[in-house]
Amino acid sequence: MEAAQIGTNNYVPSSDLIQEEECDTLLLHLPGFKKEELRVQLNKSGVLNISGKRPVGYNKWSSFEKIFNVSSNCDKSKISAKFENDTLYVKQPKLIVPAPRITTDKPSADREEGKGKKTNTTTNGDDQVKQNKSSIESDDAKKDENNSLHEAAFRKLGDKRENVSRNNTDSELVNKWTKENAAKLKMALAILLAFALGMYVSGFIL
Repeated sequence: MEAAQIGTNNYVPSSDLIQEEECDTLLLHLPGFKKEELRVQLNKSGVLNISGKRPVGYNKWSSFEKIFNVSSNCDKSKISAKFENDTLYVKQPKLIVPAPRITTDKPSADREEGKGKKTNTTTNGDDQVKQNKSSIESDDAKKDENNSLHEAAFRKLGDKRENVSRNNTDSELVNKWTKENAAKLKMALAILLAFALGMYVSGFIL
């Protein structure tokens, strides 16, 4: 009886490398393989060795072996592997995470906004000064108007006082003239009475 011959088929899986800020992830596409048929090893020199072997028929096998260099920025103590949906994920966390990029567009926009605010502030200040100036001018106009009203009132009061003074003077003159005429009238009446009485007395004597 002849011994059965064992055949091995070398399989070459496709791979991808996803680079992120905190971690790099190696992807190996292994359709038909199972988790227990895969092997992931990291040797002392920092080389990642991934291999696998599975049966494909009677005394026939499909196998592969691939070597990947690990980055010097990789934290080798935290390398982890996960097999899911025919894909092997090998995560390689980084030792030093890059600092976030600082964009200069926003500060420039803030400066422009600040300039706009300053301009608006200046404009508002000018408007306030104009309003204050208008208010002062309005107050001055009101003061002038009040002064004019007061002067007119004083003039009217002076005219009234002058008229009253004139009326008083006229009354005094009339009273004086009346008194003088009354005295004259009394004197004339007295003379007439004396003359009449003299004529009456002389008639009796004759």
